[in-house]
Amino acid sequence: MSDTEEVVENDVVDTTLRPKLVNIGRRQYRTTFPDDGVAIDSSNGEATADVASSAHEFEQLEDGRYRFAMTISSLFYGLIIGRGGQAKTQLEKETNTIIQVPDRRSRSESVVISASSPDSLEACRTRLELLVGEGKAKARPTHFVCFPLNSKAVQKAAADFHANTVDLIGQQPDFHESWIIDPISFHLTIGVLKLFTAAEIVQATEVLKEAQKRVQKLFGGQAQECSIQGLGIMNEDHKKVQVLYAHPKLRSGSVSLQHVADEVMACFVDAGLVQPGRSVKLHVTLIKTRQGRGGRRPAFDASVLLEQLQSFKFGTSPLKELHLSQMGRAAGRFYRAEAVLRL
Repeated sequence: MSDTEEVVENDVVDTTLRPKLVNIGRRQYRTTFPDDGVAIDSSNGEATADVASSAHEFEQLEDGRYRFAMTISSLFYGLIIGRGGQAKTQLEKETNTIIQVPDRRSRSESVVISASSPDSLEACRTRLELLVGEGKAKARPTHFVCFPLNSKAVQKAAADFHANTVDLIGQQPDFHESWIIDPISFHLTIGVLKLFTAAEIVQATEVLKEAQKRVQKLFGGQAQECSIQGLGIMNEDHKKVQVLYAHPKLRSGSVSLQHVADEVMACFVDAGLVQPGRSVKLHVTLIKTRQGRGGRRPAFDASVLLEQLQSFKFGTSPLKELHLSQMGRAAGRFYRAEAVLRL
């Protein structure tokens, strides 16, 4: 699990506890994914899929049937097919359609639906969007936008912090040195994304270019540095800590780092790749416990660290690049980037 992912632990709590209702024909479905393109009937507060007003263009074949191709990641083929193909067969029967799902070994991300009428095609398309939307809502983020903060000066200071940490709490039975984050991976997470198809990654890369322009404008064409100093925790109990982090701050300028982050993510919200919501808590992760047996994450006593290293200075790192990176990384390396833009 990436050390970036603690910023999205409660991503789907609201929608999971308060699912929307969507009517398709005579059937009603619960959905926890955003209701883009689904009309809300104000008389009863329920969502209704309006087949007649669909803006989708279906291809009509020579035999009079209709066809539509949907771009769907192979990650969700299992949801469409179901155990023994039962889900796919049932959906085809209920919507009077034929669904062609690529083989898992294929690189194709095109699921093709065919039917004798546009209404049947639209009903199946909507059902598939609901199904895939549910899968996306439950899936963990795949990518994140960040500023790398791993200058040589920061890495050197982090090595000192590592040594101090081992000296102060290394003998605690509930602490593992492996939880200390490798400074080569230090970064500032601005926001997280769920990108499941090649087309979505291409779109996100284009959006990043717009974000680049906004950041450059906010920086006023001046080189900026981020200072990293002081310790913080994600909870209130110093004796039961799962994440220990350092505070980042712009060294100069009238703009705040939080404002910069919000402006970057506003680009992704406008593009429909991220749902509007609370801002990410800006931090540089120093120590993060890992999930153990039974799925529970342990905690450690950080009291001594917070007392003796509260104002620890990690130095500065220039904000030279804006990255769109994949979750997860190889040991001793920074996160693999889909796109790197100079600032």
